[in-house]
Amino acid sequence: MRNLRLTEKKLKHIKKLFDSGMRQWQIAELYHVSQPTICEVLQGKRQTREERKGKKYNTNVRVGKNINNKISVKDARKIKKLYFTTDVSQTELSVMYHISQSQISRIVNGLDWNNA
Repeated sequence: MRNLRLTEKKLKHIKKLFDSGMRQWQIAELYHVSQPTICEVLQGKRQTREERKGKKYNTNVRVGKNINNKISVKDARKIKKLYFTTDVSQTELSVMYHISQSQISRIVNGLDWNNA
């Protein structure tokens, strides 16, 4: 497949085509890129050069299957508070916040979100 530069206009068009019901592989053929590239565009992983300029890195932890879901520092603080002041288990917290139990463990043990 040819690696064409995807402009901001093309990225928006790809999202519009997908929202209208077109399949990822069909969009990929239309733009002469791979289906995983289209998937990255739809997940927000692909950005134009302009979008990347001056962008600060996000320190939020990615959670769940959807790459766009994140917990905030406020959520991490709530998790710690609930864990240490109630009898809620790490597993129950993971279900409540839609993240893995191992992520909850890292939060309550101070391995992630030290500032929470």
